[in-house]
Amino acid sequence: MIILDSGYRQYELDQSDIVNVWRRFIDGGNEKSSLLPSTLLSSWKRCFELKVDPLMSDLDLTVVGDFAKRIETKEWLLNLAASHIAKYYKLAEQSDFVFAILDEDGVILDLIGEQNRVRRLEEEYSITHGVPINERTTGTTATYLSLLSNKSVQTVGAEHYIRRFHHITDSAAPIRDARGNIIGALSMSAQNIEYAHPHTLGMVTSIADSIAVHLRRQEVEKNQELFEGSLDEVVDNLCARGLLQIDEWGRAERVSRPLAELLGLPPERLVGLPADVVARLGAEKIPFRGRQAGRRMIAAPDGSRKPGKVAGAIISDREVPEKKGKSRKARNRFGFEDIVGRSRQLLKAVDLAKKIANSTSAVLLLGESGTGKELFARAIHNSSPMSEGPFVSVNCAAIPRELVGTELFGYEEGAFTGAKKGGNVGKFELANNGTLFLDEIGEMPLEIQGYLLRALEEKAITRIGGNCSIPVNVRVIAATNRRLREDALAGHFRLDLFFRLNVFTISLPPLRERPDDIPLLVDHFISKFSAASGKNVLGVTPAAMEALRRYRWPGNVRELSNVIERAVFLSESQYIDVSDLPEEIVGCDGEDGVLTVKDYERIKISELLSKFKGNKTRVAATLGISRASLYRRLKEYGMM
Repeated sequence: MIILDSGYRQYELDQSDIVNVWRRFIDGGNEKSSLLPSTLLSSWKRCFELKVDPLMSDLDLTVVGDFAKRIETKEWLLNLAASHIAKYYKLAEQSDFVFAILDEDGVILDLIGEQNRVRRLEEEYSITHGVPINERTTGTTATYLSLLSNKSVQTVGAEHYIRRFHHITDSAAPIRDARGNIIGALSMSAQNIEYAHPHTLGMVTSIADSIAVHLRRQEVEKNQELFEGSLDEVVDNLCARGLLQIDEWGRAERVSRPLAELLGLPPERLVGLPADVVARLGAEKIPFRGRQAGRRMIAAPDGSRKPGKVAGAIISDREVPEKKGKSRKARNRFGFEDIVGRSRQLLKAVDLAKKIANSTSAVLLLGESGTGKELFARAIHNSSPMSEGPFVSVNCAAIPRELVGTELFGYEEGAFTGAKKGGNVGKFELANNGTLFLDEIGEMPLEIQGYLLRALEEKAITRIGGNCSIPVNVRVIAATNRRLREDALAGHFRLDLFFRLNVFTISLPPLRERPDDIPLLVDHFISKFSAASGKNVLGVTPAAMEALRRYRWPGNVRELSNVIERAVFLSESQYIDVSDLPEEIVGCDGEDGVLTVKDYERIKISELLSKFKGNKTRVAATLGISRASLYRRLKEYGMM
């Protein structure tokens, strides 16, 4: 059984051991075993108390009476979920898997898979559209437990209470709306326990999360009309021949056929690809075309944005005069000269970064969130011997734990159930002859750190499920907002990996320690966002600048950027005033009420816990961190 965020991952447990526990349990209903998690045993106990027959051979499932109304109410969810499942349909078709979309009550709204397998579910198990999945009807299943616990769950074989399901693997994840409320569930089941694998659960979780992301984006588009403009208008403004729309996660969402032809790939192959992969394709294909026809890639924000958060981007290839191509390309490369500030701490960090840029050794960037670690990484890359190679960025905290290995090292065909035909290239291979930026390295699972260390030492990787060693020439730049040395000494991070990454260390100062840089940054962001929005904002009033300088900026430069972007859009004059700034900035008491970042975060977490009545999933989602990260903070602040 796997329960994400619970710390319990017993998927390697021998099924015969589980069967023995199950047999003892159904004989008395009070079996206690350290082999199984309390979540599973509690479900078995409820089934026992409900007098569910664990030995039943036929399930008597009945379609709910209001099924037609449920379908009508949830038709939008069905269409949305089906569109996100579509890219995985071939997997279901080629394997034994069947996807199920359920509402918040566990009623099956749709089954997606090879038709014979869907029909077999109905004929052999009475599982079909409109039947409820719960402990009274189907006993213990991952599908019901995911709705009950608001977590991703996988149950395998004898973990199911009813023996009829002992040859089934079930992986399920809750589907949440823009506010974090459960509106349904997605499950992926197969009539073969050999298909049980953490990657399957990771896949289901990723699909459910992508649906939630889509709903959040719709919420932003509905409620925030701060930046108006349609896709057609952007296309007209760009005079585009080819066009690629990417979502807020940096994955291709829409591809024009002309651009697909330019890249030499069908549009469906590009949809869903990460932006850095598309960028590599563009780097390989477009310069050749550019030498012949003077074309290049440009990008613009997508049509709907929330203050401080881009909802997506539109990338277009556009004709430009050949003579300007080189200078434009040079301006598009982020360099040290683009880092804004003149404080002693910042200039010291920039000077050190310039010195080590010519090396190919590992670099460790330390600094709070929002201090510009990725910008430093890009500047180092663009000034290094690897500058002609790719810059590949990986956020170690944003990848599901079960997928980190395949994301970094790739996998071979057949490495696990659902592995793509032909395998998949990992980030190390994509970054060959370039730079791999590992953001939030402190969140990388310990079991993956050993593989990373070996890759750095041997300058080679082996794909998951493969046997061949693949040489890679990659410079690694890692970044973290954690005290990595203390974590390593405490055993929370591999000490040998820390020393391997710690060849060069650059500490980036928080914005509160360089207040004299605030006016420079404000001017920079006003110019940037005024140009993007077409507004004529020239500066800020003295009162607004005083408020900005007095504020402590727990979110650092990123928070300042977000605040100025919001203010530019809200301002009705040429100068941003205090009325255009958020209340927490205007009402800040400055030095009389100084809060550290930890103080601010502790207060914020406490407020959100109260607001959401202790729902940690919603608190984590609002803060933009994982549940695991939230639990670490709660423990650190003595809040649990």
